[in-house]
Amino acid sequence: MVQVSIPTSVKSIGAQCFRNCESLQSVSLPNGLKEIKELAFSGAAKLESIIIPDSVEIIGYSSFSQDTALKSVIFGGSVQSIGVLAFSECSSLESVIIPDSVRTIGTAAFSYCSSLASVVLGNNVEEIKNDLFNSCKNLQSIVIRNSVTRIGSTAFNSCVNLQSIIIPESVKQIDTLAFAGCEQLQSVAYLGTSDPANSYRQFEQCPQLSSICVPDNYTSKSFCGISKLSPLSQCGL
Repeated sequence: MVQVSIPTSVKSIGAQCFRNCESLQSVSLPNGLKEIKELAFSGAAKLESIIIPDSVEIIGYSSFSQDTALKSVIFGGSVQSIGVLAFSECSSLESVIIPDSVRTIGTAAFSYCSSLASVVLGNNVEEIKNDLFNSCKNLQSIVIRNSVTRIGSTAFNSCVNLQSIIIPESVKQIDTLAFAGCEQLQSVAYLGTSDPANSYRQFEQCPQLSSICVPDNYTSKSFCGISKLSPLSQCGL
């Protein structure tokens, strides 16, 4: 099976429906589709691109995981939830733009996407959950909107090419090892007014980190255990 065109009458693609279809290269999803269930296209190793129609609201658990040739995903404007491990180990995926309709992105949804270079989060994503971008070794740019309140444990662990990040004021909690092993991380700008540390070791093994930039009205003495703080201007803001 090389090509699949789903009929317009289909509202849901069932669990494991096309799992491990290793010859599948092209899929056409109909407008009117509402849900892509768990593991639906997992292991479709030759699938290179997917367009999620505007009608789709739910992308299920591990639905496109291990699709190692997948380079491009275009999300429709009605997606509300992207499941746990949904695109994990899509090692050819290069960029992701999350639409404003999305509120929830599951744990490790984009983990081990080793070619992923840029991410733009939509305006309504509420959390960057645990392991969300763990081991995305080529990640260089991420835009975090002012809707995010928490950055979870090991969310950016081993993103070894990430050099700088701006964390918006809305983030009130950064968990253990959130940015651990970001070996090229040099500057962090935090726009909030008090320390968001929830535990410890958020920036462990970040040997290049030289600037933690905070606003003039920042009230805490440290940021995630780091006491050397600089004005936002030092981070170019």
